[in-house]
Amino acid sequence: MFDFFDADIYPKILFTSTYIEKLEDKKFALHGNLTIKDITKPIVFYNSIYREQCNPWAQDVHGLQAKAQIDCRDINLVYNTLLETGGVLISDVVDIVVDLEIHPL
Repeated sequence: MFDFFDADIYPKILFTSTYIEKLEDKKFALHGNLTIKDITKPIVFYNSIYREQCNPWAQDVHGLQAKAQIDCRDINLVYNTLLETGGVLISDVVDIVVDLEIHPL
């Protein structure tokens, strides 16, 4: 996988948020810029899960999962190893899933 991202040359993947858009009850869109291999593209993460609960240490926490998709060709991530079945190993479109636990101050 490190060869796919050229991690020796590009050791960091960076997401910088630009704004949060409130959609419906406990749903949001997190807009920002994603930089991979020194190529920056706009991206939007949509949350699919949001929970407020108490963790084992009696702290109130917020948990969420957010998802986005990127087209690997847009950022020069091309790895077209052919499979015996005729398809390719990695799709051009890849899902990015982020799981977060937020501790309020």
